[in-house]
Amino acid sequence: MSVAARVAWLTDALVAPATEDVSPAGLAQVQSDLVRDLQALGAELPDGEHLEMDAFKILLAHRHPDRCMSVQDTFVASPRLCRRAVGVAAKDYGEGVVRWQ
Repeated sequence: MSVAARVAWLTDALVAPATEDVSPAGLAQVQSDLVRDLQALGAELPDGEHLEMDAFKILLAHRHPDRCMSVQDTFVASPRLCRRAVGVAAKDYGEGVVRWQ
């Protein structure tokens, strides 16, 4: 399976709605599978590179998997990006959303 296909599959799995209650054993299996798949993706990166996952990248991979494979420049803070980040955090806080730590 190509990296792009694996990214698309993993993204679909992460954002899919729950269809039933998950047992503690099932949740542990999902966590194990996620860790394994992310480690496999990270193992294919060149030395010195790292894998970043955040809500924006998951959404981008879900909606446009072809775009998530493009090379990205380093992050440069801008007023627009900072306002967006603060707005998203405020919205999530108001909805009780807990981000992965």
